[in-house]
Amino acid sequence: MKIAFYKGSPTIRDQIIRLVTGFPYSRCVILFDDMYASAFPREGVTFKETDKLDLSGWDVYELIVSSVQVMGAQAMFNIYEGHPYPHGGAILAWLSVDSALTASKICGLACGLTCSVRSPGHLFTILQENALI
Repeated sequence: MKIAFYKGSPTIRDQIIRLVTGFPYSRCVILFDDMYASAFPREGVTFKETDKLDLSGWDVYELIVSSVQVMGAQAMFNIYEGHPYPHGGAILAWLSVDSALTASKICGLACGLTCSVRSPGHLFTILQENALI
């Protein structure tokens, strides 16, 4: 299982997230063998086929997790699949509104984190501090 953080050419949404959070990353996804998963503005929490993800502009890291944790992450995404994306999620998460199921929060949960995750950059920092990437 891997995690990817987006730092490529920014859309207006990416620019706002980067400005509000102070980090270079504006999105994150969990990569499984043939699928990736996250929370997306149009679809909410869902899986997508990995071959449809252009990884240019993304920093990709191998997660240091067990096979049991990978199965748990897949099961967790199945449970939340279809859960709506909170528009304005970066701001809600930055304000520590825990009900906001943003990409960074769902990816943090998939990594086994139980702490509050405010943004993709914040998640990156937490994963580094806990030696998970």
